[in-house]
Amino acid sequence: MTSSRSTRSSSSNENGNNRIERITDGGHPLEESSLQTLCADCHSEKTVDENSGRVQH
Repeated sequence: MTSSRSTRSSSSNENGNNRIERITDGGHPLEESSLQTLCADCHSEKTVDENSGRVQH
């Protein structure tokens, strides 16, 4: 599974790790390959999409 989201820099220039597949959706909590780096803007957008059921891959 790959994400179509970019790793573009946000205005705050803060990037962080994000799970490609949430643990509650079956992602493994210790699997490093399930992590991706996202800027704060992309992370927020992904979280909103996941919480509303509109996950984009």
